[in-house]
Amino acid sequence: MKPLNQSTAGRWLQFLGEAVFHHPWWFCWIQLLLVLVCLGYTVSRLQFSTDRNDLISVRESYRRQFLKFKEEFNIQENLFVLIESENREKNREFVERLAARLRADGHFRNVYYRGGLKLMGPKALLFLPEETLADLEQDLRAYQPLFRTYSQATNLNTLFALVNRQFRLLAADPAGRQNPALTEALPTLQRILDRASDYTESEQVPLAPDISTLFGSHKQETQHELYLTFERGRIYVLITQASESRQERAAIRQLRKWIAQTRSEVPGANVEITGEAVLRHEEMEQARRDTEVAALISLALTALIFIGSCRNILRPLMGTFCLLIGICYALGLATLTVGRLNILSITLVPILIGLAIDYGVHLIFRYEEGLCQGQSPSVAIAKTLGFTGIGVITAALAIAGSFYFMVLTDFKGMQEMGVIAGSGVIVCLAPMLTLLPLLLVRGKPDPAGLRATRWPPRWRSPLVLSLECPGHEQRATLAKNRARARIAQLFAHRPWLVLACGALVTVFAIGGSPKVEFDYDLLNLQSRGLPAVRMQKQLARAGSQSLLYCAVVADSLPQAVRWEQRINQLPSVARVISLVKYLTEDQERKLVLIREIKRGLGSIPLPELDGQPVNLTNLNRTLFSLQGYLGRALDTLESENGHEDTRELLRSLRRSVNRLREITADDLPSTALRLTDFQRVLFGSLHETVRLIAQQDDRQRLQLEDIPAFLRDFFISPSGRFLLQVYPKDNAFRKFIAR
Repeated sequence: MKPLNQSTAGRWLQFLGEAVFHHPWWFCWIQLLLVLVCLGYTVSRLQFSTDRNDLISVRESYRRQFLKFKEEFNIQENLFVLIESENREKNREFVERLAARLRADGHFRNVYYRGGLKLMGPKALLFLPEETLADLEQDLRAYQPLFRTYSQATNLNTLFALVNRQFRLLAADPAGRQNPALTEALPTLQRILDRASDYTESEQVPLAPDISTLFGSHKQETQHELYLTFERGRIYVLITQASESRQERAAIRQLRKWIAQTRSEVPGANVEITGEAVLRHEEMEQARRDTEVAALISLALTALIFIGSCRNILRPLMGTFCLLIGICYALGLATLTVGRLNILSITLVPILIGLAIDYGVHLIFRYEEGLCQGQSPSVAIAKTLGFTGIGVITAALAIAGSFYFMVLTDFKGMQEMGVIAGSGVIVCLAPMLTLLPLLLVRGKPDPAGLRATRWPPRWRSPLVLSLECPGHEQRATLAKNRARARIAQLFAHRPWLVLACGALVTVFAIGGSPKVEFDYDLLNLQSRGLPAVRMQKQLARAGSQSLLYCAVVADSLPQAVRWEQRINQLPSVARVISLVKYLTEDQERKLVLIREIKRGLGSIPLPELDGQPVNLTNLNRTLFSLQGYLGRALDTLESENGHEDTRELLRSLRRSVNRLREITADDLPSTALRLTDFQRVLFGSLHETVRLIAQQDDRQRLQLEDIPAFLRDFFISPSGRFLLQVYPKDNAFRKFIAR
């Protein structure tokens, strides 16, 4: 067999070593210039992509179908805002205030957090369940006299004056104390008083009351039914989208800004944002930070281990420096070939640090051996490249080949990883075979200098000690080497024992392999510490179904009806969300109920609202009278041992009246201005609600053109195809694994 240094590759490598020794600047300046070019190109062009869709090839059929589906239905990633607290009213107030800000901000579109008359259009009531419409019609019929009375109020003063009138009538007619309508109106009055006081003291923008506040519903849960909620109102959800897909990052930053401002107005709520776009944004930021930290730690540990094993500082630092040069080349090549780092290839730098440092280890130790044998630096470096260089190149090609084989897979993320890592392993050879030899021969030219820079003898490598340490130290080192050789012989002379132990370990590993499962839950790929991940998992646990859904697209409405009926019969399906129900159900009973509701409200005249500033003196006087009526009613109930709940309600209402009286007692212009704004919003909301109900179309059932644009665009494509969202009963990933 021909010696390695006499082979063609060996001769070329020896020639390279001689060229490095005699013409160092050829290899120095060119590489330094190339490093600067690679760094500039990488910083300006390299992208970080944490989108899991980028890991899948567009050649896959399911990927092509998904892209076609997104294009046909114009699907854009949603931004979810989750508001969590034990107080449902606080959640409602937070989501209302945040929604008002987002609607006025051009970064967002399609802000949705609740159903409503204004949002759903002239056929809004047809979207409500028949039972809800029946309850609303019953409430209007039961409380119509009381509502007819209070609807005549034009400002806060006249409202509470009408309340005083009701109490005077009750005092004149004791039997009227059992009137449930007035009892049910007391909580509504207290909410109005408390909100007026809160907004006056905090100088917040008045929040419009919801429909249940206006109608004084006897159901405490009614006011929260139309909101998007989980866990019985403990979690409220707001859904919005960036105005443009390329502005998602700016929209996320702006959303966090509005959340911070709203939190200052409504403290005590835990608010986080989540969604695919948020996860991508946070993953990208954290992936960058974690990759930088991991690279620095791996580089430091590698250098320390190298220094400890080499018993020298200078040459390991030379190898580490050449490693960094090679990593710069690898990043520049990755930017040129692929242009981005995905969730897998983002680990490129730590991988290259662990693999490419081996090149420097072998070359440096082989060069040291040549110097210690008395060779000149030029001869030592030529032999190092001629002998060890072939092994280093062979190892690099073998490692690169294993990475390049990943290109043959159908998984796009693995393909990009194979190209980037394989090319990186190869390009790291360049500085190791050129710049490192240059630094070695120019660093310490002779063994005398080498010995001068060595650490104490007890820390030196056995090879150097055997050459330069005479007497007792050399004998001790040789004795230690003989002890290591005896330990190695224990295995060399017992091959069957080694094979048996290896076979036993292999059988044990194979026996445990069936317990290893694939984890299809994509959330487990994400950092557990991210707020978006934590809230998304909490939302998934809080819901009665998975957050993910299967998209079924029907070509026509009859086909959508048939498919929805068949899908609902599947035991693994929680529910199907679509517009099929609203376009096909029997709505005659709903139309009758809507006509009754309109007839009941239409007979109630609404006076023109008072646009004048609040007269604090008159309001304070009216509240004083109301406080007295409440005290008289409370004394009467206590003397008659009346119902304790009613008495507590009167006490609480009296405290609210006293609080507002204290606020208005100073007669400040700012207080009058704030109360004027509040009463404008309060009574304006009442008039708007009545007007919207009066405008409801009760002539015929719901038609396709009656669907609000934001729903129609989402569930019906421009070509007339219908989307069915199929939700599983359990986590979609666990269902997939079980199947």
